[in-house]
Amino acid sequence: MLLVFSSFSCCDDDENLFETEPLFEVTALVISNIVCFRYNPGDISEEDVEKLNKKIMDEIWKLVFGRVIDTTLNGVYMLRACSVNHRTRKEDYDYLFTKIKEIAADLSF
Repeated sequence: MLLVFSSFSCCDDDENLFETEPLFEVTALVISNIVCFRYNPGDISEEDVEKLNKKIMDEIWKLVFGRVIDTTLNGVYMLRACSVNHRTRKEDYDYLFTKIKEIAADLSF
């Protein structure tokens, strides 16, 4: 049971990272071990936000295969970080978040 709570705790940490960064949006209620989010610089169209996040997704998969996937909920394209491994540490989420921010900054319109 402790392993499950460890995954949930990491997910809460991940959500907090995205909520504190003004260019990211948590796009769905965090339930279980999945955080849905997207990068939104705020000065581009919804269509361009989707294109940008698809590019971010492509770049993430080149670096950290399998940690982030994409989905569309209620017509909004978003990325999803999921923790299912009991060995996942807060540092792993910090690394992932840092990489996503770097990728997003490099790709921004």
